[in-house]
Amino acid sequence: MTQAGAGWYPDPQTDAHPRYWDGSTWTDHTAPATVAAPAASSVPGASSVPAAPAQPGGRRLHPLALVGIIVGIVVGLLILVSIIAAVAVPVVLQQQDQADTVASGLDTRDLGAAITTAMAEADGGEVDVLFDGVDYVIFVDEVEHTRLTASPGSTLVEFLPAAGGFCVSTLPQGATVPVFLDTVTGEAGDGYCT
Repeated sequence: MTQAGAGWYPDPQTDAHPRYWDGSTWTDHTAPATVAAPAASSVPGASSVPAAPAQPGGRRLHPLALVGIIVGIVVGLLILVSIIAAVAVPVVLQQQDQADTVASGLDTRDLGAAITTAMAEADGGEVDVLFDGVDYVIFVDEVEHTRLTASPGSTLVEFLPAAGGFCVSTLPQGATVPVFLDTVTGEAGDGYCT
């Protein structure tokens, strides 16, 4: 076996500090752990003494620092979720209101078409519309003529027959303003019959 030259090497008996090899024997001199030491394979006496364990390559995080990082990530995610919810919830509620208004508009349009048909078939008879909690019921001369299922939560607000037509309005579930159709004026939209 060839002898290694003099220098600082991992201490074969402790991994705390490198120890100085004078070329023939280990000295009592040790160095701070920051002194670079050659690879364990070139350490004198490595065949008879186990190699010292390798020093960690970098700084370790203090456990509290790691906890702080994790808490920071969790808080950041909670803030992000709160922002998304603050934006998304009003949008979803607005879309639901619009969907309810569209459903009521369909109720009003479909009900208007059924009333128009009933008036044409009534041949001058009296037409009336009632709501039984589930269906819009159209009567001609107090006899049931047509039954039309309402959208869930919708209700009849008013039916006003007039010379040459009528006005009808329905209210969707959760809405505060009804949707109307006035066949006399040709108007339709949000609001009440006038």
